[in-house]
This record gives sequence, C-alpha cells and structure tokens, in this order.
Amino acid sequence: MLLSIFKRIIVFSFTLPIVFCIMEIGIRIVLPQPVNEFNYGDIYTTRYSKTLNRDVISLVPSMTRILNDQKVTINRTGQRDYEYQIEKKTNDKRIAIVGSSINFGFKLRLENTFGKLLEKILNEKYSNIKYEVLLFGRPGFKAKETYALIKDKVISYNPDLIIYSFAQNNYEDQSADQYFSSKTDYVKNEKNKSPDSKFIKLRKMWWRLKDHDYAIFIRSKFHMYLFSVNSLANIAYNVEALERDRVQKIEPLHLINSNTENRISSTETWISLMKEECEKYNIKFGMIMHPFEMELNNYGIDKWKSKKMNIPDDILIHENHKRMKSFAYENEIITFDVIPILSEYSGIKDNLYLKGDYGHYDIEGHLSIANYVAEPILRVLR
Repeated sequence: MLLSIFKRIIVFSFTLPIVFCIMEIGIRIVLPQPVNEFNYGDIYTTRYSKTLNRDVISLVPSMTRILNDQKVTINRTGQRDYEYQIEKKTNDKRIAIVGSSINFGFKLRLENTFGKLLEKILNEKYSNIKYEVLLFGRPGFKAKETYALIKDKVISYNPDLIIYSFAQNNYEDQSADQYFSSKTDYVKNEKNKSPDSKFIKLRKMWWRLKDHDYAIFIRSKFHMYLFSVNSLANIAYNVEALERDRVQKIEPLHLINSNTENRISSTETWISLMKEECEKYNIKFGMIMHPFEMELNNYGIDKWKSKKMNIPDDILIHENHKRMKSFAYENEIITFDVIPILSEYSGIKDNLYLKGDYGHYDIEGHLSIANYVAEPILRVLR
C-alpha cells in the first residue's frame, strides 16, 4: 500500500512539470502573453508630508524603468517629468498639473501625456513666450494627497497656474475638517466599513505577495501565469460578489445619493484648500474633470454594457459633473470641461481610451484634451 502511494507521488512529481511545460509552450505559440509587464510598485516610496503630518506614497527620485517599450523616468525631485529648475525665469510662463494616473501618463510615454503635448502646442504656436508644463502626477492620488503636494512642493516652483487633473476615483470619504480635527474618529469609521468579499481579500493577499523575488520571476517569465490570471479575472468578473463590489464603486460617481453627496462635499473641502493655498501666492487655480468612457455618449455605454458592466440608466445626465462645475463656478475656480470634445470624438476615434480601460486615455485622448484646453489656458495666463 505504502509502495503504491509512493509510486503515485513519484509519477505525479514527474508528470506535473511536464504538463506545465507543454501548456506553457502551447500558450506561447497560440496565445502569447505580455510577460514582463511594468510593475508600478517598483517606482513607489514614501515621503513625510508636513501638511498631513504623516507619510504619503510618492515616487522614487532619479529612477528609470523600461519594460515592454514603456519607459518611466522619475526626475531628481520625484516627478515623472523632465528636469526643471525650481526657480522660474522672469519672462517664462509656468503651468503645474497635479493629480493622479491620468496626468502621470498611465501606460504611455511621457511625451504622449496631455501635459507634455500641451507644452509642445503652446511653445509651437506662441513662440514669443516660453511655456513650461510641469507634471506632478502619481497613480492613486486623491484630493487630500493632491492638496498636500501643492502645499509641500508645487508652490515652491512658483507656477502661474495650477491645474487639478481630477479623475473619477479621486473623491474623498473624509472632509478636510474631519481629517485635521480628529484622526481617531476616522479610524473608527474605517472599522465600520463593510467587509471585503472573498475575491477582494484574495486580490489583496496577492498584492502583498506579488513583489517577492519568486513572484516577480513567475510574473516576468511565464505566459501561463498571465493567461491563467486573465482567465480567472474574466470568470470572477461575472461572479455576483465581485460584480456587486464593482457596481458599488461606479454607481456613486453618477447617482446623487446620500453617500455620494458626502463624498462630493468632502472632496470640495480639499479643493477649496487648494484654491486658498494658490491665492496666498497669487497663483491662478483651475480644474479639469475627466469622464469615464461610458459617460460620453451611447457609443461608450453600449461598448461597456457589451462587456457585462452594470451602468446606471442616467449616466449621461452627468450629475456629479454638474455638481462639481456648480461648485467651481460659485467659488470662482477656472474649469476646463473636456466632455464636449471627447463626446464628439467618441465612436469616431476608437482609441481615445486604452484598450480594456474606461478611465485612462490613449494617445488620441491626451492629444484631444491638449488641443482643446490650449487656447482657454492662454486666455487665463494673459
């Protein structure tokens, strides 16, 4: 009996690697995968924010990563941008764009981001003045961290205009008053959040393990790994628990209910602080609010409904945009509304957004925005 079990273990031990090798070769031939994908965790570190009185995630200065023809270089002061002197020349015009992954240039070359395209357009069309567009973007930045970045760092560059590049996942759950008055209450609120689903817990566990040496080796070498992960993700996408989590994250951005009302109100307090900080130094302050692809027109809605995404019926009413634009108008915040130009091109240019991504623009989306906002920005600076 023991001998039989031992034989089976030996056979299984020899057979399993052979099966894996056959599957790996088959996937490489039939469905090759983008192995060695860029790992954004490589470029993250932390810095102490005097404004928030805690450590915040930032970018590692003077680092370059090149993977799959994507180059990400962080300059010596910790931005994904070219090197700029902190002191601005007297006759130059300087624009600083703050925000998250859109102006960081998620999955794009630096020169193809709307900030760098805007800099090129301004200098080509209006060469009598030198324009500098400085990017202060980091994936995952919300309004709170953006305010801290403006106060801790951006102000020292003496920009003429600061633009907050606001994406749909930048809403804050906690107002500025709540944050600065009682961090204890915030911890209590965090504990009261609904528990994560099993799928979310599994994903969080993998994110803790994925940067270990063995995990990096597997991610960067084996096509079967990416094929398996993508297949499981497609299966999980349709599972009710994960779908419910996804809907809960998307719906409040468009439907004005009590939870959304609180998040928008909380975000407005941080934006007000950004404007106040700019006014102290006689710096103009503006905001771009970026839409999801399904917010543009019926083409975007049909495209993402075909991918089994649950989309609110009134998404084209743009309730959140209207609320934020009304807030900006009442507080005399310059607003660059890019929905009209993107709506016009959506369906005609099917590469406004990255493939399989409804929130991050491809090159065409960045270029459309840069062309659209160039003239209004010039009027502001004049």
